This record gives sequence, C-alpha cells and structure tokens, in this order.
Amino acid sequence: MTYIVSDNIVPTTGAAALTMPTSEDLMSDEDLKAELERLRKENESLKKGAAKGISMKVSEKGGLSVYGLGRFPITLYQEQWTKLLSTCRTTFERSSRLIRAS
Repeated sequence: MTYIVSDNIVPTTGAAALTMPTSEDLMSDEDLKAELERLRKENESLKKGAAKGISMKVSEKGGLSVYGLGRFPITLYQEQWTKLLSTCRTTFERSSRLIRAS
C-alpha cells in the first residue's frame, strides 16, 4: 500500500513509512489552546529568568557554575578560576598602563 503526498508516491515500508493519524492522535481545539497557553506561560517564565542577571552555584564536584552570561552556564574548577583570574588581572594591568600612557 502507498499514500500519495504532494504528488509524490511514498512507500509504507522502511524508515520513511507514513501512517495516517487516527482520531486519538489529533488534539481537540480546546487541548490545542490549553497547550498553546501553557507554552506561552513557560516562555514568559524563561524570559524572566534570563533577565534576572548573573548567578552562581557550586556543584557537588566543586566546580563553580556561572549562569546568565550566555545561553549555557560556564563551569570551572578552582585551578581554572585561578588561572583565568590571574590572566584577567595581568591583562587589566597592562591595559591600564596603556590607557594612562595615552
């Protein structure tokens, strides 16, 4: 058996097999509206969470995760933080000297 979809004949066997949705698979208008409202509320709460600023959390393994800088948290361990902050301090000091010299 085959179904014709957009003038293309699609076989019903293999990975590309199509099945017709049953009435159980379809959502009612009320269900669709409820799902849409739920997704809108979830989207609003996610937007509010993104606007709250930077937060930090220490993991069980001892890593410090920083949230709010981008889409994903940044997690570093003590040695990594020490190295990063040392590099930042050195860069800042060099930049300050260059700015004062100008």
